[in-house]
Amino acid sequence: MQPSVRIPASYCGLVGFKATWGLVPYSGILSLHADIDHCGPMTRSVRDNAALLEAIAGPDGFDDRQPYTMIPETLKYTKHLDEFLAASKNSSKPLESFKIGVLKEGFEMSLLDPSVDKAVRSAIDDLKSLGAEVTEVSIPEHKKICGAWTCVQALAGSRDGLLGDQTGRKGLQMTDRAQSYEPSLSQERFDSLGAGAKNLYMKHLYVMEKYGVLVHAKATNVIRRQCRAYDAVLGSLDALVMPTIPFPAPRIFLEDETASPLQRLLRVAGTVLNTAPFNATGHPALTLPVGFVSAQDNAKIKLPTGLQIVGKHFGESTCLKIAAAWERSKEWKKFDY
Repeated sequence: MQPSVRIPASYCGLVGFKATWGLVPYSGILSLHADIDHCGPMTRSVRDNAALLEAIAGPDGFDDRQPYTMIPETLKYTKHLDEFLAASKNSSKPLESFKIGVLKEGFEMSLLDPSVDKAVRSAIDDLKSLGAEVTEVSIPEHKKICGAWTCVQALAGSRDGLLGDQTGRKGLQMTDRAQSYEPSLSQERFDSLGAGAKNLYMKHLYVMEKYGVLVHAKATNVIRRQCRAYDAVLGSLDALVMPTIPFPAPRIFLEDETASPLQRLLRVAGTVLNTAPFNATGHPALTLPVGFVSAQDNAKIKLPTGLQIVGKHFGESTCLKIAAAWERSKEWKKFDY
């Protein structure tokens, strides 16, 4: 199914980049939902991230999510990044031409861990010290978009990802997947799923019984309006910043531990509050490790946390430059909040 990029990267102290929807071809990957499917690089450094993104980005001739053409020069991420770093090598203000918005709603959540808040705000102060013009901005839709995203995911996610129905698509089709199509899951198949997939299928059944496909159509249109709200704010900015995930990685259940699907889901509830919105809108979003914070159940355990940098559609180079400027001036592993 759809691979997460920013969540595992943030939890593991890596640079993870969910590129603009459609920039990286999805051919050959088991789809979850074509409207939000994405994949992207996870690397140890920003420079490595740019290199890997350059290797996988661009039209492949199969994926119907992609623009028919992309200007080759815009895909030279390493060249653009290297030129920026070289030009600003001796400058104490490499970001002086950048305008960055601190998304107010990205911090307004009850689940935000105080240490994550401190780490991310410290990194934002660093961006200001590096010359960026930093201002707080508000996008009220940010608090609402996860609801619409969940409604869209409920139907299309199950149809594409669980049932194997890829009809209506012009991309490269997986014939073995199509051969295993079933109109509904058997009890045996359902029991074999993980907690997340079980939750997705239960939502699918509930939405179909209570509302039908109308909820999908309405939610899709709502997301398009919400996307315009982000675009309006980004029109005068180079990027938005906020915590990638509001809390450090939760403890996993051991193999010999018994836990219900609900218990397993509650362990990670709220993880996607700042990431899912940009799955829905398709904006590029990069997570950058900015320090260690204490585990929520054991203060002696230190875990990585990340700053999320969100850019305009196809503004990958800008996100990489901001991240690289911070990375060059700071060593994230030395910060303990």
